[in-house]
Amino acid sequence: MSPTLMKVSPAGTDGNIAIPPPGGPGPTGQVANTNTSSFPVGNGGDGASAHFIFANLNGTISAWDMGQNAFVQVTTPNAVYTGLEQIQVDFTHSLHA
Repeated sequence: MSPTLMKVSPAGTDGNIAIPPPGGPGPTGQVANTNTSSFPVGNGGDGASAHFIFANLNGTISAWDMGQNAFVQVTTPNAVYTGLEQIQVDFTHSLHA
């Protein structure tokens, strides 16, 4: 079974957003990105800022900004991400997995 993120009436979807299937048990961290000028969704996305970012035990970071699919943004071999946080220091935003 693939994990899903539910949102009430998101534009352009039926309410289900498919997160890329993991190599392990599933996403282990999620953050809502509130900075509209950071973390663009590439690798199949439209380049707009991610609304949600997901970490996974298989070393992937995925992002979603619209539509029904999140897209893998980076894969780190042998990494095991067990959580995710987004922080801002002064005017710099960073993502920690």
